[in-house]
Amino acid sequence: REAHAARRMGAAAADAGWTELRDERVSEVVRMVQLKRDGDWSVYSHVVGVLQGANAGAIASCLDMLAAAAAYIGVVSNEIGDLLAALFALDFTRLADSDSRILDRFLLFAKNLSFSTVSFVEPVVRLLAKAFTRIDVKSNSGGACMLLLTEMLRTYPTATSLFNSVLAAHCPHVKREPALVISYARFLLEFGVSSGSRSIAQNGVSLVTAMVVALDAELNHVGSYRCAQRSNCTANVPEEVLTLAASESSVEYKLDALLHAIFAFLAAQFEARHETTGIDYPSLCECFIVPFDELVVPLSRPHYSVFPLFYAVSFDAELVRGLLDELRAAFRNASSHFQLRIANVHLSAALVAQSKLFPVDDVLSWVESMVSWLHLYVETSLLASADGISIHELDVDMHGLFYHTFQCVMVVLVHRCREVFVTAEHRLERLRNLRLAYLIRSALNPLRMVSSSELVSQLAQLLSRYDILDCSDVLAHNESVLVPTVTLRKTKNVLAFHYPFDCFYLPRSVPLLAATFRLKAEHAHVSVCAGLEQFDDSTPDCEPDLGVYVPLERAGSLSIPIPASKPMLQASAMILHTGVSSWDESPGFESFVVRPTS
Repeated sequence: REAHAARRMGAAAADAGWTELRDERVSEVVRMVQLKRDGDWSVYSHVVGVLQGANAGAIASCLDMLAAAAAYIGVVSNEIGDLLAALFALDFTRLADSDSRILDRFLLFAKNLSFSTVSFVEPVVRLLAKAFTRIDVKSNSGGACMLLLTEMLRTYPTATSLFNSVLAAHCPHVKREPALVISYARFLLEFGVSSGSRSIAQNGVSLVTAMVVALDAELNHVGSYRCAQRSNCTANVPEEVLTLAASESSVEYKLDALLHAIFAFLAAQFEARHETTGIDYPSLCECFIVPFDELVVPLSRPHYSVFPLFYAVSFDAELVRGLLDELRAAFRNASSHFQLRIANVHLSAALVAQSKLFPVDDVLSWVESMVSWLHLYVETSLLASADGISIHELDVDMHGLFYHTFQCVMVVLVHRCREVFVTAEHRLERLRNLRLAYLIRSALNPLRMVSSSELVSQLAQLLSRYDILDCSDVLAHNESVLVPTVTLRKTKNVLAFHYPFDCFYLPRSVPLLAATFRLKAEHAHVSVCAGLEQFDDSTPDCEPDLGVYVPLERAGSLSIPIPASKPMLQASAMILHTGVSSWDESPGFESFVVRPTS
């Protein structure tokens, strides 16, 4: 009891001493302002000069005094503009290296000022956000600054829009220095989670995704491929190769470092998903869907831009299913532009084919749902033909959605053949029930229009080997089938197919991605082959019957105007295969049909 009483007396004395010291410091600031009002600027000018100087010890003492009187400073702020300007221009992160007291005292001053005077919330947020272009969020300075931002957001919960606008305003351009871009991107991601605000997290993820999209558009993908071929880029990259990549292509190095930071952040968040006190991991993944829908899906040929969202969901099969539901719902939305629907089926096929954690039964369910739509398309086209409507078979403009979807099904079956075909008999029975013969022998003749002859050959071998379907007669007949060189719209009648995987040549980030994705090409139809010199910029993604995927010079180009898609989050989830009647949609070729005239 005596010891407890002594401690209480000591604490009371310490509080009394601190109160007395604080009152003394406040009195000093009040006296300084009063002298300035009376015309004596000597003390005021001395304090401003100290803050503008380089003496860390003197600056720490001034900050001690000003932090105690922050509430009074907020009241008389219109009289001490020079002092406040010197304070907000103070490079406290650099000075903290000389004197560790400066960081704590400056942040205490900023906290007291913003908490006592609401008009200083925005200047303080701007100051702290700008600091993250120079400091790392995991450093002592970064952790202290982010903690203060979190406290300010909780104190002013209605200031979310203010925080979002400030964070967006200070987001550096992707052409800036790599360290600056990466540091700010890591801050946006970390602060979005720790803030506990869905709006802040969504804003940060959208800004980081925009960085990836911009760098992906800037990157010379053909040059990146050739550099990777020269250095034989693999998951285990020697240090001299990393140095070469950093010195030869700053855009490639910056994109690689940015994706590595995003992947490392997502992996850490997934590992700590049961311990997080901010945004939970499923909600974080949902934050990636909105910029993916708005920025990535409308791209004509996205490459590296697809990986932030795909990597986020790749840790959990349930998250993969949720994303596939979003992509399939967008695909079956007949009101969307057909190019957007094609992009959605490409992306969903890539995710199904390459995700290591996606179960094979779910793969078959995805195949069944796509084949169900293909059957409905063929039946609708037959009805249109019976009504005297010319459907113009073998035209990629009119039936491009059908051909792309069929080709995606082929890619998935060939990529996952070791699991789909060489497993239980009930899975083979599910494949036999797909009625692929009805599609292959239809007037649309998808095997003739598929870009890769190698892909066609491999699928035909698999179907024949497991007694599902014999395509030899169709393949023999297709050798004499002539395909029009131009479409009804007078464009090149070639099915340009883009597959976003197997061309990941960023050495720092590929080891993280390879843990959850099959990145190495196992089949020739998705391999990047040598001999790119024979193709020019006008070459489509895949020339027919070459079996070669060719990355284009500007693979992330935004030059093709496509109407903005409706947000995926508003689309209803797709019903999995229960028969053709489960698909209540228009196949989408009616706008191209030519009706007979009287």
